[in-house]
Amino acid sequence: YDVYEDMSADDSYMKNLYDTALKLKIVGIVSPKEGKTTMALNPGVNYTSALIDYIIDYSKDTSVVKKQLKNKDIDVFSGNRFDSKKNNFDFDFKDLVKVDNKKLQSAFNININEKELEKQTQKYMEEIANSITTNVTPAKDLFNNNLSQLANNLFNSINSEFTLNNTLTLTENFLNKAESKELLTGMEKEYTIPADTFKTTYKSLLKGLLDSYITAYNSYMKTLNPDYEINEENPSAVIIAELKETVLSSYLNSAPIIKTSETMASVMTETKMKKDILTKISNLTTNLSKSFATSLNIDQDKIASAFTLNFSKDELARVVNAMMNKTETTQKTNLITLGYQDKEEMNYSDTTGILMSSVKTIVNAVSYVLIAFVSISLVVSSIMIGVITYISVYERTKEIGILRAIGASKGNISSIFNAETFIIGFLSGLFGIGISYILIPIINTILHHYTGNIPLSASLEITHALVLVGLAIILTLIGGLIPARAASKKDPVEALRSE
Repeated sequence: YDVYEDMSADDSYMKNLYDTALKLKIVGIVSPKEGKTTMALNPGVNYTSALIDYIIDYSKDTSVVKKQLKNKDIDVFSGNRFDSKKNNFDFDFKDLVKVDNKKLQSAFNININEKELEKQTQKYMEEIANSITTNVTPAKDLFNNNLSQLANNLFNSINSEFTLNNTLTLTENFLNKAESKELLTGMEKEYTIPADTFKTTYKSLLKGLLDSYITAYNSYMKTLNPDYEINEENPSAVIIAELKETVLSSYLNSAPIIKTSETMASVMTETKMKKDILTKISNLTTNLSKSFATSLNIDQDKIASAFTLNFSKDELARVVNAMMNKTETTQKTNLITLGYQDKEEMNYSDTTGILMSSVKTIVNAVSYVLIAFVSISLVVSSIMIGVITYISVYERTKEIGILRAIGASKGNISSIFNAETFIIGFLSGLFGIGISYILIPIINTILHHYTGNIPLSASLEITHALVLVGLAIILTLIGGLIPARAASKKDPVEALRSE
């Protein structure tokens, strides 16, 4: 049978695959602090697109992917066409049981009615064939209907406010009720799977439903009242009929629930099918034994050896599982299952990148506003320096006249005021840098105290400090140029007459 088998349940095969697989390096683990709960962290493993590209390139060279790419209409897992509507696969039962007529005849002293024996055997073979099916719909419908019924009953049993920390207790108490046990026992009788297995599966799903409802309830209340406060450590909720229906419908139709129901339906169908096949084979053996027991000189050992099963129980189950088409598939879904997808059809969702981009935009906007304020401050400072220097020139007019009278040139007068503005700028720059170096350790101590000692510190490099001092000198010189020029142009005679 030219089909591929799912080997994920084979421990030895998976161990060998793991030992020879590509080694990945974990670069970081993010988890909430002890005693804290948050809905912002989604569980799972995050990775870059490079891993996806590697898997696609590796899968592209495997034989099963090459075969599926070559056959657009054939499902390589089952050997059937994708558009096939049949629930049963074509299985030749001559491969299952082999009858040795010579051994049968040697077991009796009378002639065997071969046609009658073949007719009786064929009847059971047809019943066995009818028992083998890939139709998981009945099991899936039962599982989903019971999940919906349990979910509604669980909501109806909650009459007061409940929190995220007690959803597991609520779920366990509900499933221990007589009504819930009766429903799980009914599923066990029909599909021979222990009720505890169904209970464990439903407990996980129902707890997830309550957790999803709490998240939806807090978002809903936040929409109605922006001032509504959410307890991030242990959020709570109360049952609202309209919101309950919306959350329940969304939860039951979510991809994880659909996947779980398909997996459970497959297991339920397979278990029931194995039971039916073994029961009918047992009935066939019993009826044949009864038929032969009435004959004379019967050698039962020869009869048993005349029927040979070409498949062991485990081999039969593996072939049937490989040929079962549990869900509606296409070439694209099969290739995705095998780890291959057209890179042009893929879309990556970089949540962290989007958040960091938003944060960067906000920081840039704040930086631009601060730069604008600083620029205005520098312009105002330069103007004030110019005004102060001009006042100084005005008050020292007679001094300027004396200097000009004893031989000072216009350039000498201008240089005096330029030198004064240079010294003012230099000293103010040093004063500002000194205060900064004094305050930086204090600022870092406060910053580390309130941010939990994260690697974030304020600092001022010596080169930056020198640039700031130079900028202070340039600004004061610019502010003093006009007053200095005005001082150099004063008439010596008029300057001497001033008081």
